[in-house]
Amino acid sequence: MMLFLPGTSEWLKAFSLDSMFLVRGTVPVQEVVIVALDEESYRRLGQSPGRLWDRSLHAKLLDSLIARGARAVVFDVLFADEWPDPKVDTQFAETLQRAAGKAVLAAHLSFFEHPGIGGGARLVQPTALLASVAPWGIVDQTLDTDGALRRHPEWPQHVSLASRAVEVLGVHVPPPAPNRPRWINYYGPGAFRQISYWEALQSESLPPDVFSNKVVFVGATRVITPRGGNSGDEHRTPHTRWSGQLLSGVEIQATVFLNLLRRDWLSRPPATAEAAFFILCGGLLGFVLALARPLPALGWGAAAVILTALATLILFSAKRMWFPWLIVAGAQVPFALGCSVLGFVLRASQAKDIPDHTLLRCIGRGGYGEVWLARDAIGGFHAVKIIYRKTFPRPEPFEREFRGIQTFAPMSRSHPGLVHILHVGRNDLRGCFYYVMEAADDEISGASIDPDRYAPRTLSRDIARSGRLPVRECVQLGLDLASALDHLHQRQLIHRDVKPANIIFVNGQPKLADVGLVRTMGSDGAEVTRVGTSGYLAPEGPGTANADVYALGKTLYEAATGCECGQFPELPSNLSAGTDADALLRLHEILLTACETDRGDRYETAAALRAALLELQRSLAPTSLRTV
Repeated sequence: MMLFLPGTSEWLKAFSLDSMFLVRGTVPVQEVVIVALDEESYRRLGQSPGRLWDRSLHAKLLDSLIARGARAVVFDVLFADEWPDPKVDTQFAETLQRAAGKAVLAAHLSFFEHPGIGGGARLVQPTALLASVAPWGIVDQTLDTDGALRRHPEWPQHVSLASRAVEVLGVHVPPPAPNRPRWINYYGPGAFRQISYWEALQSESLPPDVFSNKVVFVGATRVITPRGGNSGDEHRTPHTRWSGQLLSGVEIQATVFLNLLRRDWLSRPPATAEAAFFILCGGLLGFVLALARPLPALGWGAAAVILTALATLILFSAKRMWFPWLIVAGAQVPFALGCSVLGFVLRASQAKDIPDHTLLRCIGRGGYGEVWLARDAIGGFHAVKIIYRKTFPRPEPFEREFRGIQTFAPMSRSHPGLVHILHVGRNDLRGCFYYVMEAADDEISGASIDPDRYAPRTLSRDIARSGRLPVRECVQLGLDLASALDHLHQRQLIHRDVKPANIIFVNGQPKLADVGLVRTMGSDGAEVTRVGTSGYLAPEGPGTANADVYALGKTLYEAATGCECGQFPELPSNLSAGTDADALLRLHEILLTACETDRGDRYETAAALRAALLELQRSLAPTSLRTV
């Protein structure tokens, strides 16, 4: 919304360009020298800032510069009024003729406006005598809304002073493409060598080659008028934002000229390309940041700002191209972060509607909802999962999720290996349903939960911390989970997403959690879609009890070996000989059967897998195992 505030868009664009000059140093300039009509020259040569400069001095200077090998002399000085003594103008005209087209004079557009009628511009050019012997060009520049000069001048019916100077050198510069203005590439503070006008007249005080093969610009710099102000020919540039200094008109004319001579002006991508980029950034930021929690969103937002700034800087340095990167960094990213915070607050406020529970912290987020740690009315801790209708493309999947919880909740408390659903609620006004379940142990402190430090204990966290679990522990884990799956299957339900991250521990007891994908066996294709997690998903899909057995086999493989499920059926490379290795190999044989690609060769039921594990457990003597 910032882009719609008056002046905000233009400010972001201007600041985007100005920031590029902040990080770039001064670029050396060798082709141009400026002869400055400065304060010292006024004093030494007896000139008055409020009156015309003696043209006989200009004639003398021009003769001297051409004699010293100057390629061209460009006067950023208006000669619109005839000199009181005609002989002086004649002398100056003769000097211009001797320069043989190497001197360029200035002209000016005088803008006017008549109330109720309209406005226009009147061309103020050198006197007829001077204009007949020397080329001239317009000195007026194009100001931005903040008064700074950032673009090359474009006068459709006239030629600018800088362009005319390039023509005098015989260099052809093609006109800019339609609707693609050229931007001034400033070379930095102090880039141009400046010599006082009075000093330029003293040939003995300067090196003999100081003007040789140089283009000399002549103009006023930082002249104080009798009324205490500046000459009026000083302007804001991108550097003014950082240094506070203005740049004289003659320095700007020299800069634009050198841009054309070197062909190193700045450009900007086409409007269509910029629009596509901003639309793409807006969509990505809206998806990634606006839907994320505030803290991760802040990190992603900072990364987006840094990457955009770096890309802009590289483009500026390598291609002399800039684009308004602050629209992304100063508008789109903050807006997306605001949406993230607003969404977080709204979701938190929704949690307050859960009866007798206070939402404390979001501890998990999935494709369809969020899991929160909550405190009940008597101080106990529970986990609350909230599923939002807006996260589904259509109402039907949302309703299927709700029916699945309805089916699972009544029987969840009938087996210790299933996470217990304590309450199911629905809020159609807010477009969500939720269920309250027992909270997992803390991975460090167990059943003692500190809300500020709480991290739920899951099998995936145990594996990450320990590397691999003892064989005896893995066998017992498999017995508990196979029993829970068998209990689920006997009631014609399938879990569909068995994996280490979905196995929690409550008072040390492993339990199948994340029950949102639980479905009835034999559901139609609309109900049993190919969901689950790659690596644990059976080749034939997740719609059978046999597929749950496959996923449990992969889960136990990770726990017993510490390897990722994608490495199945590899064994750890550091497995040594002995009773521990023998026990792991025997368990591995069971897991090979559980994870057979052909379902006909796999354990048909969770009960069959449990029986094989139970037989292994009985055959292992208590003293034959140690932690591997």
